[in-house]
Amino acid sequence: MRLAFEQWAGTRGPLAATPERRPDSVRRTTSIQTIWPGEIDLASDLTMIARGQDVLTAADGSGEVFDTAAIELSAAGSAHTVTAITAKPAPPELDAAIGASLMGGFRKAISSALTDANGSVLGLLLDDLPAAMIVAASVPIRYGVETTGVLPEWMKQPGAAGPYTCLGHRTGGAMEQRRIAGAPLLGQGPPAGAIGRPDDPLAWPETPAMPAHSTRRLRRIDVSLVGGELVIDSHFRDSYMES
Repeated sequence: MRLAFEQWAGTRGPLAATPERRPDSVRRTTSIQTIWPGEIDLASDLTMIARGQDVLTAADGSGEVFDTAAIELSAAGSAHTVTAITAKPAPPELDAAIGASLMGGFRKAISSALTDANGSVLGLLLDDLPAAMIVAASVPIRYGVETTGVLPEWMKQPGAAGPYTCLGHRTGGAMEQRRIAGAPLLGQGPPAGAIGRPDDPLAWPETPAMPAHSTRRLRRIDVSLVGGELVIDSHFRDSYMES
């Protein structure tokens, strides 16, 4: 089934390419991919694959990877509870994630057990997994799974799912209004083109191909020193492979 989606207001089009790494800069890039099984429903088991790296670019343009991380986890049920997780690096405290729900409680379980990951690539990936899961949770709806009547009554109350830092979930906004009405808002941005750089293997971490009905969250943060000023340039995109 191919569903019709509403165009997100204010979208300007996809990024055409990833910019070159600046001299005297640090680039952090991450990718989180959520893969659903062949048969999709609201409680399907799923897999998440996350990769990230930090690259230091010297004044002469040469680059060096100085921090990397990779995570693979399995989640089950409508709460998307973590049933297995592996990572590199693999701190023993990571076992605290087992049994935690990606829809609520995962960050608390990880932050309580793993206290020294702040600022690292691993720390960012772990922190971003629940947010990537929220986006991926729209896949059954996009796939055509019936959701009418699925939302519990408490979710239909104003402010029930907040507070959020995401502007799309602001109180009184279109997404909240649709949630209260029991009809989720499925927004669609412009088609996401390829933004890799064949001429620069350090531009992005290596990530697996996207199968049908998977989602991917890409994040890039460039920090550079330009004329004595610190310049930050960032890019962020969630995308969905329809078929």
